[in-house]
Amino acid sequence: MELPDNLDEPVEPPIAPQPFRPRGPGHNLPGFPRRARPPGVAIAWAALALAVLVLLAAGVVARTTVVAAWPPAERLYAAVGLVADPPGTGLEFRNVTTARRLESDREVVVIEGDVFNVSNRDRQVPHLRAALTAGDQEINSWTFDATQSRLLPGESARFVTRTDEPSEEATGLSLRFDDGK
Repeated sequence: MELPDNLDEPVEPPIAPQPFRPRGPGHNLPGFPRRARPPGVAIAWAALALAVLVLLAAGVVARTTVVAAWPPAERLYAAVGLVADPPGTGLEFRNVTTARRLESDREVVVIEGDVFNVSNRDRQVPHLRAALTAGDQEINSWTFDATQSRLLPGESARFVTRTDEPSEEATGLSLRFDDGK
């Protein structure tokens, strides 16, 4: 038996057959090239993200107005750590007078005055709340509105309200911006 001449060269062993391992369905289907997205799609996503950010910023900046328009929003703002300004922030009462009068044989209490915007931005004028008191106890209370619902810096709005047949026990008056409570 004759030996081959190339014994000095390394001989590679034959490759052992691999056991059959099935792959997932469709592994042998031809691949399709991915389509490139048109540049407009990326611009549209960026515009949507910017619009969402602008809406969120506006909701934070105008939270007092949002809460005035939709009171349940106050809980949402509180949940994320943002507290809306209490009603009447930046506003104050001026020139308030009260008088007991007889009108058509009925006693009435008339309250008049102005709501003045002392802040440097426009403000929503909330409902106003008046109460007749005896000591620390409220005897009668009601809400009413000023003549304007929005005031620019330095502006004022007049209010006049009355209550019929006030209690004889009433000795004082409480006037405040209504917080709905």
